[in-house]
Amino acid sequence: MSLQTSKKIGKIPVRKVFNTDAYAEFVDYCTKCHVSSIDEVSQTVLATFKSKYNRSSEEIENIKVLLNTAGKGEDNRIQNNINENKSVSGKSSKNHKEKAQLWIPGYSDPIEILNLSTRSTTALKNVEITTVEKLLNLDYQSLYAIRSIGKKSAEEILACQKKLVSYGLKKENDNDQNSIISLHDPIANLNMSVRSTKALNNHGINTIEKFLELKDQELYDINNIGKKSIEEIISNRNNIKKTSEYKDVIRLSSQQKQLKQLNGIFQNIPKSRLGKSFHDYLSCMNGLDTVINRLHATLESIHTINDVSSLFESLCLDDEMTEDFLLILDILALDLKKYINGLIKKMFSKQKYDRVLKVLQKRIKGDTLQKISNEMGLTRERIRQIENKGGKLLLKHLNGFNINIFAFINIDYNCKDIITINEMDEYLNGIENLDLFMYILKTKRIWDSYSFNKRLNIFYNERVITDIDAVSNRIAVLSDIIEEDKKDDILLQISRENNFSLKLIMIEFSSIYRHSGKVYVKGKLSLARIYDYILEKYYPAGIKLFKDSTIEQFKKRITEIFGANNFSESNRAIYAKIPNQAVLCDRGMYIHPKYIVINRELIEEIDTFIAASHRKVISFNELFETFKQKLFVSSNIKNRYFLQGALNFYLGKKYFLARDTISKENDADFTDEIESYIRTRGEVYKAEVFAEFNGISQIVFSMRTKYNKNIIYLGNGLYMHADRLKLEKNDYQMKHTIAECVKKNPVSSRKMLELFRKAFPQFLTRNNIETHEKLFGILKFMFNDDFCFSRPYIAKLGVDEISNKTVIHEYLQSYNSITIPELVELCEEHQLKYFSIRNLIKNLNDEFLRINSDTLVRVGTEIDENIIVETEKLLLEKIDKQGFLVASKIDDYILFPKTKFEWNPFLLRSIVEKYLDDTININDIPTTDVYAMNSVFTDPQMEIDNYESLLRNILTAENNNEPFSTTDEAINWLKEQGLIMGNVPRCLLDEGILLNDESGRIIGGRKFSV
Repeated sequence: MSLQTSKKIGKIPVRKVFNTDAYAEFVDYCTKCHVSSIDEVSQTVLATFKSKYNRSSEEIENIKVLLNTAGKGEDNRIQNNINENKSVSGKSSKNHKEKAQLWIPGYSDPIEILNLSTRSTTALKNVEITTVEKLLNLDYQSLYAIRSIGKKSAEEILACQKKLVSYGLKKENDNDQNSIISLHDPIANLNMSVRSTKALNNHGINTIEKFLELKDQELYDINNIGKKSIEEIISNRNNIKKTSEYKDVIRLSSQQKQLKQLNGIFQNIPKSRLGKSFHDYLSCMNGLDTVINRLHATLESIHTINDVSSLFESLCLDDEMTEDFLLILDILALDLKKYINGLIKKMFSKQKYDRVLKVLQKRIKGDTLQKISNEMGLTRERIRQIENKGGKLLLKHLNGFNINIFAFINIDYNCKDIITINEMDEYLNGIENLDLFMYILKTKRIWDSYSFNKRLNIFYNERVITDIDAVSNRIAVLSDIIEEDKKDDILLQISRENNFSLKLIMIEFSSIYRHSGKVYVKGKLSLARIYDYILEKYYPAGIKLFKDSTIEQFKKRITEIFGANNFSESNRAIYAKIPNQAVLCDRGMYIHPKYIVINRELIEEIDTFIAASHRKVISFNELFETFKQKLFVSSNIKNRYFLQGALNFYLGKKYFLARDTISKENDADFTDEIESYIRTRGEVYKAEVFAEFNGISQIVFSMRTKYNKNIIYLGNGLYMHADRLKLEKNDYQMKHTIAECVKKNPVSSRKMLELFRKAFPQFLTRNNIETHEKLFGILKFMFNDDFCFSRPYIAKLGVDEISNKTVIHEYLQSYNSITIPELVELCEEHQLKYFSIRNLIKNLNDEFLRINSDTLVRVGTEIDENIIVETEKLLLEKIDKQGFLVASKIDDYILFPKTKFEWNPFLLRSIVEKYLDDTININDIPTTDVYAMNSVFTDPQMEIDNYESLLRNILTAENNNEPFSTTDEAINWLKEQGLIMGNVPRCLLDEGILLNDESGRIIGGRKFSV
């Protein structure tokens, strides 16, 4: 529509009329719209330009004036409008001359030329207010009855009406009495009767504000007022309320209502939201972008929702701002539960959606598409389409709402871009058909930015949370067991290092780990994992098995860490399982593999050594001795047990490990290696075996050879293999000869060699037997199942114990007494070996007493209990005098009890040794003379265990009693006491028992050092 109403302006270019910089944007805009001349500039073009470039109404008015004055007849146009206005009103405008240069609309012009806001223009056109005349005659009550007209829009329209009136345009039935008044004006300005005015004043109704607040019922309480006055008052009051020209009344009422309305809604905002970020909630209000932009400057200073109440008074000064802010405030006070409840009911309120509801309910129960298809007689694809329709239906209803529900709940729940299914359920608890709502949210994509992760059971913002897989991978590489007091620090560090959402990390962690006692555990908590954790945490130096106190402590720690319900193992079960979890590091000691410290290159070197060895089996002792120096330098392996454990850990899958050895083949045995070596050498000394098998222990060697029949011990550390024997069938007939020899008593191999030299010389020669040790070993190989062999004795089967002592006792069975020379001769005759005569006599003490220096007598009942008690008493009395008693110095036995035998030092020593060894100690002075009495009796409390300590204690005691002046004096005293036999013992001087200076005096004077 052209802006001209009376005369069309010619083709005048827009660029020519608006040729200054101030109108450059308007010219450019016209060019973009293909508007080249001013007659093509319509009201729509101007309105769009105003909105797009945010121009003021005054600027648009100036453009209009330039357009209307650009061609011929512009003055006529202005005059025609003035004349037209006069013809309508009958009066000329008061300021006609001042406005002669302004463009004045006509009554029939459309309201678009008035440059009202889009909201106001649209609202007016919706009720058919399309011309200036209709707008001019619109009264106040009708204006506020229009839908979508807010207070600010109403103010704009009323201001426009006043502007039109100021141009000289008149309303229908315009009344000069309706002049603008103030609420504070006196009621006298209403020109009512004197009686009515006076009555109201007397009642305190003296301003127009109070007059308008007066209610009908209150009129009847006023004195001196009649019916006619009441009617007059009511009529005036009602007329004022109907009149839109009383701006003070409107403004005051509006502001009060607005403030009350704002405060009312603010009170409905949940307290949990008041302290939260106001702008976080604004970011959820997707449908209010225009409103938020208009309020941008006002809202910049607001931080929390609690702060918004500070804006209310200033907002009430601007109706449109108040109206915009009410939309925001309504959302902040929103009860989301009620909204969703109503939304779900509304979704399925129509009967046509019953089938959608039915399908969704079945899917919630877990029914498959195929099952539902069969029940409803539809294809699977059709069922899927119906299910998808439920999602589209929810999306349709949600799109009519001004907020993003997920984002809103996230803020309410102090979340950020993530909300768990449990949080959602808790937040929406109480909503009818919540399972239906949640099913659609989880299975259908409702918003582009939010998705549901089924594995983690979370809704998340895809635009922000883009690293779910990365978080999962990072959590997956954490330790299987994490202590609860370290969990938060670990997760926080992961969040900081990788810029991951901490909440997502914690959710991912909870999906993988479960809480048990004081730790979090990934996967199934087996006993193996429990043992592994406890060993690593508490036993860096290893744990000693087969010690109940240690294992009880081990069990206690398991209970403390993992909880009492996770453990009920016995000590025996623990003994069996720990070796499977740990590494052997010493005898009975096991350590966690983490604490093995060894260079990988050294492991490879040991591996190469094993592979290159010509032997199939190698002992750990040999490996340890071979690599000892390198192990000490580059590892914490300090014994062969630890090496065994480490090799089992690193090479256990490549080789076969036994208790003491490592093998290349499954059935290889270390004994076979030793046997093979001896076979190839014929006869070999033990030292040679030890040199070949570096590090082999005596115990291992003995165990490997003792039970191998093919390895024959020849004595003196010499071994041979049975393959080297030259045996003939007749050789086994020797068994009968041996049986005759051992029929009564065990026989020494020495004695047997003498016999074989006469009876079987060819056997001895053929097998190169020259020693009784070799004969013993070969006979044991040949007849081990027929006789008892205990080197150097051979006995018949069934003999329990074979030793020098038992054999000599066997040979003495027929003797009641024997002299020492006879005893020596007996032993030599039967090749019975003994360490010394004194030791031999001592070993016979259980059956024989030495009654003098030369004779042993078998004891019966000759020494009874009384004799033993009396003897003990006398000896202790004598020992108590000096602390010791030298047996050779006893020369008077008159007080000793009578016995069958005559008392002498040898009998006394034999009785003490046999009967009183618990109460009296016997200490022997060193001597080679078997017939010399060398015994010294002492109190057991003196703790004397050898001759040196005997001298030290006796000298110390005597020196403390009467100090020695010189070493010679001390030695002479010892000789006088019978404590030195022969030469002075070297221990007196060499061991520091007696110390003297150059003058011979004892260093230290009066005190010995014990």
